[in-house]
Amino acid sequence: ATRRRVPEMFDLDYPAMLGVVQNQDSYAQGVAAQRPFYFDHIRDLTDRAMGEYAELSGREYARAMGYRLEDAEYVLAGQGSVVWNAEAVADYLRESRGLKVGVLDVVMFRPFPADLVTAMLRGKKAVAVLERVDQPLAVDPPLLREIRAAMSQGMENARSTNGRPFPGLEAVSPDEIPAFYSGGFGFGSRDLQPGDIIAAVDNMLEGGKDRRQFYLGIDFIREDTHLPKLQIWQHQLREAYPDLKDLALKPTERPNLLPKESISIRMHSVGGWGAITTGKNIVMTAFELLGLDVKANPKYGSEKKGQPTTFYATLSHEPVRLNAELKHVDVVLSPDPNVFRNSDPFEGMAEGGVFVIQSDLDADELWEDWTRTSCGRTSPPRPDGRSASSGSRSMRWTPSRSRRRKPRTPNSATGCRARRSWAPSSRPPHSWSARGSPTRRCSRVSAPSWQRSSGTWGTGSSTTTCA
Repeated sequence: ATRRRVPEMFDLDYPAMLGVVQNQDSYAQGVAAQRPFYFDHIRDLTDRAMGEYAELSGREYARAMGYRLEDAEYVLAGQGSVVWNAEAVADYLRESRGLKVGVLDVVMFRPFPADLVTAMLRGKKAVAVLERVDQPLAVDPPLLREIRAAMSQGMENARSTNGRPFPGLEAVSPDEIPAFYSGGFGFGSRDLQPGDIIAAVDNMLEGGKDRRQFYLGIDFIREDTHLPKLQIWQHQLREAYPDLKDLALKPTERPNLLPKESISIRMHSVGGWGAITTGKNIVMTAFELLGLDVKANPKYGSEKKGQPTTFYATLSHEPVRLNAELKHVDVVLSPDPNVFRNSDPFEGMAEGGVFVIQSDLDADELWEDWTRTSCGRTSPPRPDGRSASSGSRSMRWTPSRSRRRKPRTPNSATGCRARRSWAPSSRPPHSWSARGSPTRRCSRVSAPSWQRSSGTWGTGSSTTTCA
């Protein structure tokens, strides 16, 4: 009989580990071996992979990338979606104010591209590092901490008399190290506007506030509040924390950095009414059928079911770089007839812009309802011929005709008045025009029966369009 051999589990020529338990000497040896046999190769492998990807796709990437850094004196550094916003701001400040601003995009965080960062930042005046994280107990937030360490190693290379202790890094003299500023933004996806980034640049300039740590897009103190209790609380906070107001940089300008000849849309609706789906259909149609560059985002969450919600979209013939809520719009759509009770849909509307609202009120009744519910916000024009201020311009509105409204009954489920069902043939289009500058024409058309029954915009509604 032949004895069955025990299978060979260990081969000294090809050592392997079975299980995860190691004694101290083996574990220490393995941890130290990770650097020469693995991690030290990642940088070169990454550069090779990005080079191969560029050959295949035509799109070039690097572990760290610069935008207009060749002659830049001031730099905005960041990662992710904020980079395109910073690039748009850099172009704007160069064109409008002659400031030499550039952008550093740290594409790869590990291994940190210290060799590229030291070469790009050497000799700059100041660098504002924008991060979506705050670590109050650390010396610096993570990205700034890595950049400082890289520049410090570059300075050690410059001081060394026995070669460069950190091969691959630039030698940076102490005079070539820029001043560093730390800016926190976007916590929990809080909105960041171009004006906030401009404030970060102004903070670095000679004569600026020169705050080394600051926040963007946050109001610690609301100066324009009319709420008595909030005023009292803020007064108490100022006494206890005198520097609280200066923790956040306030924007001094709000430029429109959207592409030229683009169309920006803002939609005001109510959560659960289908506005987000409607907005997605608009931008996907523009992208797939018209070949436009589109960028859209809702301000919406599950907790807003039945609450006011907003959708933003931009349609353009060139890439849209801004990732922010739209403060300058060409078209405002409002399926919510009560929009003036919770917001100002006219805010940021361009001259000659278009405002479309759904309502079952007659023209004069609609304007009167707006005036009654604006609650201190921008008052909409009045239908009785009297002037009403709208932002920086004054408009005078005259209804071309009026109709008596049928009595309506409250809806017990929603607390809103019940909508009427009009057949297209029973009500001719109702229109009115504005006198003065600018001139708008508005038309009211009842939805056909098949459209009314869809439920997307509400049953039995009519639409008012102003242009």
